[in-house]
Amino acid sequence: MLTAGEALRQKRLELKLTFTQVSDTTKIPLPLLKALEKSQFDELPGFPFLKGMVQNYAKELGLDPAKIVAVFKRDYDQQRHKVVPVALAQSLGPAPLTSFLERPLTLFLGGVILLTGLVGWSLLRVYQPPRLEINAPQNEQTAISPVVISGKTDRDASLSVNGKIINLNPDGSFATTYTGDSGTYELIFKSTSRRQKTTEVTRKIIIID
Repeated sequence: MLTAGEALRQKRLELKLTFTQVSDTTKIPLPLLKALEKSQFDELPGFPFLKGMVQNYAKELGLDPAKIVAVFKRDYDQQRHKVVPVALAQSLGPAPLTSFLERPLTLFLGGVILLTGLVGWSLLRVYQPPRLEINAPQNEQTAISPVVISGKTDRDASLSVNGKIINLNPDGSFATTYTGDSGTYELIFKSTSRRQKTTEVTRKIIIID
């Protein structure tokens, strides 16, 4: 049984038409015409686009477009559902390794290792001190009172500046101000987790009039 590409090629040669002539009249690029006649589907676009192209090609050659499209769809579907050759399947990996990976015990151990890693990471997050980032002020910054204070810590931590509790936003960010007379001040930021792990950052500021 002829493929759609073979039927088109046979008719084109019968009419003594070249690829260039067909391309000029149908506006189908030469590479696509050649791939179509050879049924090289991996070099062709998706079926919705191909359907119109096959119809135009068949109509140009005087063939029944509906019949050619039906045959082409059959060829296209067969190619998409083609069974992978045994040689190719075997080349996907060494047989001993493939067999090893398929063993239930191997899968179980892999799951245990993955779960252990996740638990370890979670415990590390729970017991380590909270992160604390200070965006403003910069250390030894000269500023005019009130001085803007901002940054971010873990959202479930508590934050204080020089012993004064600072309210956090839902994502752990914060913004407030520090008021003081002219002089040099030390701001001690302290973030404390629920397990009383603490991170401390100090900023020195110089307030001027």
